[in-house]
Amino acid sequence: MIVSLALGASALSADDARVLPPEGIVPVHTGAVTAVRIVDADHYLTAGNDGYIIVRNLADGSIESRFQASRFPIPIVSVSPDSERIAVVESDGVKIFRFSVWDWKTGKRIYTRDLSDAPVSLAFSPKGNLIAAATESVESLSCFLAATGNRLPFTVSATNGVSFAAISGSEKNVVAYSKSGSLAYWNLENGMNILNLKAPSNLSDSRLLLNNRFLEGTSQDSVTLVDVATGRVVDTKAVVSPLVADVPFDSSVLPLVAGPIDDRSLMVCTITATGLVENFRIPLKGLGICTAAALEGSTVILGNDDGTAYRVSLDDRSISPLPSSNILKARDLALEDGSLFLLTGDSIVSLDSDFFTNPEPKPVRKIVELGEIESPRMVYGDGSFFLYGTAKDGRAQVKVFDAKTGSPSYGLNLQSPPLAISVADGRFLILDSSGTIKVYDSANGTEVFSYTGAGLQSAVLVDASTALIGKSRSGLLRSSLLKIDMKTGETAPIVDDTNLITFKIVRDRETGNFLTLGIDEKSPGTTVAKRYSPAYGFLQVIYSSPDENVGAAIVEDGSAVYTTLGNEGAVRIDGKETKFFPDSRLPTRLAVSGKLLYALTTDGSLTVFDEKDGSTVATLYLANDGTAVCEDSSGVTERF
Repeated sequence: MIVSLALGASALSADDARVLPPEGIVPVHTGAVTAVRIVDADHYLTAGNDGYIIVRNLADGSIESRFQASRFPIPIVSVSPDSERIAVVESDGVKIFRFSVWDWKTGKRIYTRDLSDAPVSLAFSPKGNLIAAATESVESLSCFLAATGNRLPFTVSATNGVSFAAISGSEKNVVAYSKSGSLAYWNLENGMNILNLKAPSNLSDSRLLLNNRFLEGTSQDSVTLVDVATGRVVDTKAVVSPLVADVPFDSSVLPLVAGPIDDRSLMVCTITATGLVENFRIPLKGLGICTAAALEGSTVILGNDDGTAYRVSLDDRSISPLPSSNILKARDLALEDGSLFLLTGDSIVSLDSDFFTNPEPKPVRKIVELGEIESPRMVYGDGSFFLYGTAKDGRAQVKVFDAKTGSPSYGLNLQSPPLAISVADGRFLILDSSGTIKVYDSANGTEVFSYTGAGLQSAVLVDASTALIGKSRSGLLRSSLLKIDMKTGETAPIVDDTNLITFKIVRDRETGNFLTLGIDEKSPGTTVAKRYSPAYGFLQVIYSSPDENVGAAIVEDGSAVYTTLGNEGAVRIDGKETKFFPDSRLPTRLAVSGKLLYALTTDGSLTVFDEKDGSTVATLYLANDGTAVCEDSSGVTERF
């Protein structure tokens, strides 16, 4: 790849969440499509495992806007009846359970509300004034004012939880289905239980159909229709692994994706008073694994597990792919010796750190071919690249490449997947998922030290004979940070902190300080950034965020610390002020050099900021055709 590209450094603040990549770079989901929803007469959206919402034109499938609604996968999306807002579920599946309401046209979040457990159902009321959120915990169903997010003084407590809930047209009652086989009606004004009906048990993917006449639910091998007035089963249709499309509330057409994974079909049914009548099937073989679907008129939109989407016409039964991604996702970055290294899907590319400000930048260079390592991570040190991940045969691997020639030096097969690698003074440390730390000679890969601590998640080399490790949830360490002398095998606590769970440790080579990120268990859901100075021997809190973000990044340039805690991009902490770098994508990796902050974002692009005022200098997208597109601060784009 050769570049001839001049980029000015004039400032232009990043646009709101509707910002799109330059022309020719199609941004689709980097993971599975989790939901497809029609939002108005001209648009539909897809949500993904990558936390993005992508809005497309219904007529031609072109992408009109995109924004990141969450760091986590988005399993559920509900559209308000006036088509102005959407509500999305956000959860890490462990401690963070919430939903947020958005203006999908501008990509602006209106509010967020926490829940007691992961929501399994989220729906606006027919008039749009209320939102019902159901969970399968004991505190099962709560309702909120849609405009403000204020919780109503109404909660259903059910031993078996609620897996689906919908508010009536009058907005006075709510119906709740439980997998234990219960269909219950509640009054929202006084909280009284009105009616309990016996219904079939263990139905998933439930929804109301045909003007709220039927409750639909699926199992592994069938689709069931239930009369919501009586709880009686109207029809059960034998279908292998059914996926039911989202349909308008008054639709009598119900498309199903069904059949074995390698031979799926779109089965189009009509809902009648006596059940489902199959009309025809459209083979989907060869289109991948469908994970979400929606119906609008005579068109079905299908979303797949690889982020792609298809349009199916029920009139002529044709299938056409929607624009798919040509972005080659950058997975990692390193900034060393005046060069910026980007780890892409199949290689490591290098560009000079002044690439984005130099009027005559040197070419981008491909220096390493990755080979068989899948979903790799990268560390640079001692003149080598350390690539770690899992090989195609399932083995955990580390491969070492010479940074000058790009040729492989040696490789290591590991017993457990590596979590982190640290390099210092001719040694490199590997922490694997079993909690084992092993230290090797960088020149030849000879093992020189080993230590095991159950469930450790963080470790870093200080020098050739000393390492730091952090306390994990499953470990027995009393201290949140521990020093290991690798010559004697002795360990010593740095601080006696039983509440902090340290999940990341990084070293600032310029100052010799260490930065840690950890979960403060005294303040549930709070992530804390601390600085450890070996010269003074204590940890200092430098930043905290009211969120649990184990994917956060942190870096120091000698005068200021940058971190991605929170949901507002990157934060600069310099003792005087905190500055945000807002963008439509959340950073996952950070590097800083001179006057520039480099942020690798969740869609695999690289955004470069002026580290003083937070303005955007440029954004770089790698494409899977071997080229790349760079957009400078004035909006000018060039392909190279």
